[in-house]
Amino acid sequence: LLSDRGDSRMLGLEALSVLTDVTKTTEAMAKPIARATILGKMDSAHSTSVSDTRLQERILSLALADIPIEADETHKRQDHLALLIFANAVDLLDSKDVSGFVATFHFSTGVPLEHHLLTRIGQAESSPHFAYLAARILGVVCRKGEEVFPVVDEKVLMKAQMIGTCSHAALQKEVGELLNTMAFQHSLKVVSN
Repeated sequence: LLSDRGDSRMLGLEALSVLTDVTKTTEAMAKPIARATILGKMDSAHSTSVSDTRLQERILSLALADIPIEADETHKRQDHLALLIFANAVDLLDSKDVSGFVATFHFSTGVPLEHHLLTRIGQAESSPHFAYLAARILGVVCRKGEEVFPVVDEKVLMKAQMIGTCSHAALQKEVGELLNTMAFQHSLKVVSN
């Protein structure tokens, strides 16, 4: 994955996508890999000689980078796998780790994670599956306690949901759940004030 060779990188991404998918491996196997992928650290019992932060940087740079219109299929496949790994991994983290990651990401990049994900969701017309994976990540972040409604433009989500209705059922479902979670969080905040 850390190699400059495209075929090696692709093989690493494919392996990580399987290792972070609890339907293809066990949760006990996937959790430490998810922590290394998203947080840049593994439990001491699962430590490796490879710098975990380099793995984190590679996955995030692929998952959150803008995809050029003229990108070849290999580049698109790598970006797709990185987003899939990110979605699988963030789903395995506990709420504390997700909150810490979101805060650290914002501090280190100066841009909220939600902004990157919303950009991907906004590209639903040209890349509905990428939008679905971004919505899945944003949904997990939201369900694990992060308030995203001040940052997220609901118009973008509603447009993506409409596109999902026409062409991508998983996108429609994920965005619908995200909108419901955001509405619930907002109502709790209003009631507590």
